[in-house]
Amino acid sequence: MFEHILVPLDGSSLAECVLPHVIALATRDASVTLLHVLEEQGEQSQTPLASPLDAQLEKVAARAYLTEVAERLSRAGILVETAAASGPAAAEVVAYAQQNDVDLIVMSTHGESGLSGWNMSSVVQKVAARAYRSMMIVRAYTPTSEESDTVTYRRLLVPLDGSRRAECVLPVAISLARRHDARLVLAHILLDPAALDPMWAGEEERSLLGQLAEYRQRRAERYVEGVRTRFSVDADVELQVSADVPSALQALCDEHAFDLMIMSAHGHSGSPRRTYGSVVTSLIGYSSMPLLIVQDFEGGELVPLQAELATQERKGH
Repeated sequence: MFEHILVPLDGSSLAECVLPHVIALATRDASVTLLHVLEEQGEQSQTPLASPLDAQLEKVAARAYLTEVAERLSRAGILVETAAASGPAAAEVVAYAQQNDVDLIVMSTHGESGLSGWNMSSVVQKVAARAYRSMMIVRAYTPTSEESDTVTYRRLLVPLDGSRRAECVLPVAISLARRHDARLVLAHILLDPAALDPMWAGEEERSLLGQLAEYRQRRAERYVEGVRTRFSVDADVELQVSADVPSALQALCDEHAFDLMIMSAHGHSGSPRRTYGSVVTSLIGYSSMPLLIVQDFEGGELVPLQAELATQERKGH
């Protein structure tokens, strides 16, 4: 599945909530890098600048912490390396991922700064926007049902929108399902035709929309059955009609207690100018589910933001 997994840790128990998922995801052939970023105090900080001795002691403590966590993962049979960096946390995580052939970043929504009313910290938001890698986001505010070093996936949800881009996650999902003996559920949310244009309120329009809905339902059933045949996968199917795809997917998760949602970064309308499609962007910001997002564009295909390009140009002068 994933050959090089990056796990940023800040020393907090909230950040470490990803570790059971790392164990659940990593295969014997995968390597895991634990990264700790020491954020240097800048001139705008209210905290006095650390002395050279304090900075050195902080680095020693960080290395000891990473070694302890690495030993825990090693006991689970995982190949682990550690790395440290200094600077703004999000920028250093992105730089490490891009410079070291990382193909999956696993992060908790919250860390050392603690839980907040925001669905995730600004660091995670920034990494998600600019790393251009597959990413797993674990909700720190949703505790596991039992105290354990590992998690076992029992029900996995895979949303599909009819595009081949969305289907790129199926090899990963099938592999995880087999490894955990989990039940795989393919979800296809049909947009409600009546929600596309509220002006269509007449009897004739309602009749046409009803015919369209029936046709799309039959086509969706054929599509999902075709997916099961092409990928030789035994999976349950959830077909629903909704005006809001992200809300429908979250409602499915709430109703059926899925352990993980696995989806492609883009669907049928995917554009390399956006790191994620609109459905994934909404779920990142508002869902309470652990998300495994598989980046379907190759590294050089995604178009950097204009702000990112402008910053790079200034650094070159």
